[in-house]
Amino acid sequence: MASRHRRYVVISGALLTISFGGCGSDTPVSPVLRTDDGSRIAFVTRRDEDMEIFTMTPAGTDYVQVTTNFIRDDDPGWSPDGQSIVYSTEQDGNWEMYVRDADGGGTPRRLTDTYPHWEGDATYDRDGGRILFSSDRDHAGTLDIFVMDADGTNVHAIASHAAWDANPDWSPDGTQIVFQSQRNGDWDIYIANVNNTGAVLRLTLDQGLNADPVWSPDGQRIAFKSDRTGRNEIWTMNPDGSSQRQITTSGGEEPSWSPDGAGIAFSTYRDGNWEIYVMNADGTNQTNITNNPFTDEEPDWSR
Repeated sequence: MASRHRRYVVISGALLTISFGGCGSDTPVSPVLRTDDGSRIAFVTRRDEDMEIFTMTPAGTDYVQVTTNFIRDDDPGWSPDGQSIVYSTEQDGNWEMYVRDADGGGTPRRLTDTYPHWEGDATYDRDGGRILFSSDRDHAGTLDIFVMDADGTNVHAIASHAAWDANPDWSPDGTQIVFQSQRNGDWDIYIANVNNTGAVLRLTLDQGLNADPVWSPDGQRIAFKSDRTGRNEIWTMNPDGSSQRQITTSGGEEPSWSPDGAGIAFSTYRDGNWEIYVMNADGTNQTNITNNPFTDEEPDWSR
């Protein structure tokens, strides 16, 4: 899912409890989370000269190239059955969303056609029937959050504001979304109901960047990135914004949960190059699984 989003350059008065854990574990060691469960990680890489989408195992093996457009492809998001990947691409001269077979076969199917507007940040719900995404189709130059059927039809807005709303993710039960927004000046993280009822809940209150939110498979935690300590690091928190906990200290962003919630994949520049790491959900056992001179980023772990 996305972005995963370095290109984006945010109610509740409760006191937030912040702790630091797993932070002494940035030295890569052998992971203890399962890497043989049949899941795969989609990611964006420059190893084919331009930015294309590949998949690999959580151990960093068995690479499969999914796109071959000779232009940037971005924001990969797995379908729940692991058979398809939705993504955004400039292949038609504008950022639009497509879906194609996860093995790179078949013919890509175009989901949006809204030139000159930007479409991206796509993520399937747990049933595979709906896709969340960001678009500036209603407010040129400002992103809002939309939902559509998996075939690209029945599009309607969920979060719309004069400020930017972007990078959404579904709650496991499909009734809420978590997203990042600038509606209070800074980039902060919010929760809204999919049916547009009730108040929008702000989860982060500190100044600076809070972004890339993703909900854990059991719905108990939200992983995100924050620069509140001086650079982008991975944090987790409860869905009400409490118990915020930093789990990296050497840089991290674009988190994505493993299917069982035991691990998190993320991107980092800590080695002088964008690489993809995996770690336990508490921040321990951080391991570089790409480890090559090309840019590797935007991991999305299959379900």
